[in-house]
Amino acid sequence: MWDHFFDGYCPESKLDGEKVRMRLNAHDFFESEKTGLQIAVS
Repeated sequence: MWDHFFDGYCPESKLDGEKVRMRLNAHDFFESEKTGLQIAVS
C-alpha cells in the first residue's frame, strides 16, 4: 500500500529533479542521504 506514497526516494530532492535514496536510520526513520529529511512510515 505504501508504494503509492513513498517510493524510497527523497521527496524534497525530487522537487529539484534529483533522485536521492532514503535509508532507515538508527531511530527507525527513513532519512535522506543528502538533505537529512526524515520520514516515519507506520
